[in-house]
Amino acid sequence: MEIAQLIDTLMTGGHSLVVENTSGEVADLLADNRIAAGVWAFDGRGVSDLLRLSDTAPALLQGATIADKVVGKAATALLIQAGVHTVWAGTISLSALALFAQSATATADGATTPVSVTYATVVDHIMNRDLTDWCPMEQVCFESPTAADSIAKIRAKLAEMRGNK
Repeated sequence: MEIAQLIDTLMTGGHSLVVENTSGEVADLLADNRIAAGVWAFDGRGVSDLLRLSDTAPALLQGATIADKVVGKAATALLIQAGVHTVWAGTISLSALALFAQSATATADGATTPVSVTYATVVDHIMNRDLTDWCPMEQVCFESPTAADSIAKIRAKLAEMRGNK
């Protein structure tokens, strides 16, 4: 599927995330979310789907092409760690672009390649849902120097937000 088709699926389907991965290793993953051969759609809030996929179905993200409505630094960290190959973002933050620029993903032959990133809109930072402040995940990751450091902060912030201090 072309990236334009993934974007169309994202927008017309009202999804927050669409993943394409044609690897035979992922064909049987997440049947409830599969919308076409090699294509899955998700409707979670924030980084919830990316975090869940990273934890439970990492093969789905490895080498995948992603269309995501909003990509902040937290989402970027998860995408980099997962080994995503191509990302399109409706909105992306400057700190997300900076993290993508300094990172590369491993290819099957052991080489590294930068994540291919395109987007519709760039913003200084991602806002929370009611547009009154920064997104809490963007804020907690803002000064993190690496994807790994950001992911540790994401997990700590989620535990705090859930009251599991």
